[in-house]
Amino acid sequence: MYKILSWLVLGLGLALPVPSLAQPPILSQPPIRVVPMAPAAPAERIAPVAPSLPHVSELLSIRKINVVFVKVANTDGTDDAAARFTDAQVEQLIRDSNEILIPDARIMLSLKEIRHLKDTRINRLTDWTEEGCPEATQNIATPMGTLINATQHAANNYARDFPNDLVVFMRTKTYRSVRGDDGKVTCKVDDEFGGGFSHKDLEFIALSPWPVGGGKYVAPQAYLAHEFGHFLDLTHTMNNDHPKTVAEATAQLNAYCKKHGATDRVVDLAWNMDGLDDTAGDSGVPLYRLLGGPDNPGPGVLDQPSANECRGKGWFMIEASDCRTPGNTGRFRVTPPRDNVMSYFILCPYQAGNTTGATRARFTPQQKALMHSALSSLRKNLRSPTVGIPIDLHHEKVSPIEVPRPGPQPGPEHLRAPIRF
Repeated sequence: MYKILSWLVLGLGLALPVPSLAQPPILSQPPIRVVPMAPAAPAERIAPVAPSLPHVSELLSIRKINVVFVKVANTDGTDDAAARFTDAQVEQLIRDSNEILIPDARIMLSLKEIRHLKDTRINRLTDWTEEGCPEATQNIATPMGTLINATQHAANNYARDFPNDLVVFMRTKTYRSVRGDDGKVTCKVDDEFGGGFSHKDLEFIALSPWPVGGGKYVAPQAYLAHEFGHFLDLTHTMNNDHPKTVAEATAQLNAYCKKHGATDRVVDLAWNMDGLDDTAGDSGVPLYRLLGGPDNPGPGVLDQPSANECRGKGWFMIEASDCRTPGNTGRFRVTPPRDNVMSYFILCPYQAGNTTGATRARFTPQQKALMHSALSSLRKNLRSPTVGIPIDLHHEKVSPIEVPRPGPQPGPEHLRAPIRF
């Protein structure tokens, strides 16, 4: 499973606190086996505009999915996500997601309503088992035969009240194991910053605000789109055990070739978590920092003195002697997909001075096909009518979309926050 990388970038150009790379990553990774997919159906084109126009636009057939966004607080009202994340920020998060989803995936998120929930257990949503934390121990069976923890179980039960909608929780806390010098493990309720996750046995997406200093919090442009990808059965582009050192990288490539035979495509085959042909082999961020980033990047994404994953030449060379072929001496070029939504380079296109050549994060056609396959199977309960959306084919800019104003929501047990325009 995959939690969000604290080492990802914020669009404000401010540095986040960077945890040790020995810690688990922060975006969520579902333990998903990618199965062969059916070819994606071509997007329906409606009433094309004459191609002689300077900006060619068309109405594209888009699947619209309603979103119920839930800001969570503890049962007594403390640790309230509403104090850190405004309604206007929720609306912007939906718009940012649609700038990716509509052109690439032909899916649009539509904000149905914003709710305010007081539930301590859901406010401490935790992605995996944390040793010594009963609430965060994966011991509750699901109909899929997987195990989830008590926080996830509570969130699933809440989300099932909205069977046709996508439920997104914004929470502020999580459980974390702490091992003392004596080796004993204690369970801590910790602040959750930038953590997000979803996978196939969950009926929701979990997010948390990103701190940028001065008591302000944000949600980066591609944050929800990434977690929505996991919700629709997409994995990361890089492996869970992506290499942290050159020695680890060489060992992984050599091991692949010893098992499967030497090949010029070892990078794309060995570092290929999603199993897709149109996502490049992804070594992960740490190796690019070592070999592909600039020597002196200056201020930027992370407080790293010698490397920056959003800058540099975009590729590097790695040696793997067991992978030599008649056409290759054992040196292989690695070009990570630094503009892909499901990579940990996800926010690079939004950073000043980045060298990705992209202006936003992207899904590939095969990722789109898997997402639509999930909408027809795993997530077939979602009500997703088809609508026509105008799109600028030259610049891939989606025409402005009004965020729907939520209607009255009865029910005293949940306090719904009003939308502000």
